[in-house]
Amino acid sequence: SQSEAKYKALVESSPDAILMCDLEGRIMFASSRAAEQHACDDARELVGRLATDLVVPEDRDILKENIRRVVQEGFRRNDEYQGLRCDGTTFFGEASAAVIRNARDEPEAFTAVYHDISDRKRAQDALHKERDALRRMLQASAHDREMLTFEIHDGVAQRLLGALMQFEAYDRQAKHESERLNGVFEAGLQALREASAEARSLM
Repeated sequence: SQSEAKYKALVESSPDAILMCDLEGRIMFASSRAAEQHACDDARELVGRLATDLVVPEDRDILKENIRRVVQEGFRRNDEYQGLRCDGTTFFGEASAAVIRNARDEPEAFTAVYHDISDRKRAQDALHKERDALRRMLQASAHDREMLTFEIHDGVAQRLLGALMQFEAYDRQAKHESERLNGVFEAGLQALREASAEARSLM
């Protein structure tokens, strides 16, 4: 009929893969885009197969459960599966499904529309890896800062403080020295005070 021809033209022009399955998940119709997606020579190769055959074994129980939910609830949106091609290679797909009802408003089949999201998944995985690397780097950086503070405190700062205390003790006992020596001594003492203050500031 004319309406069927229009429907078929609409389905075949879709950039997404389209399947029609019975309530058990057996494929009744597959678009040419579905055949391309699964690397099949002809869409008729998919007819009669179970929809679960088109995903990797690890995702089959999830797909079975989602088919049950589609039949019960009427629709599903944006479920992700790892699809399986006829040549054994895989891809990441995102699928939505909706129930088809008969004249008595009873579910009699469902359609599934899906597309390849492998590029998006790879980009997401790369982003997650970059975030993990950045998190590890920041954690390492925090650790490095703690170690640096510890080394400044127990190393440089302690030695500066010791030298400063010795200079100040000597200063109290050497006021009778010449003005020139006192000037040199005071300059050295001031340098130690500034170095000690800078070490505390760094910590």
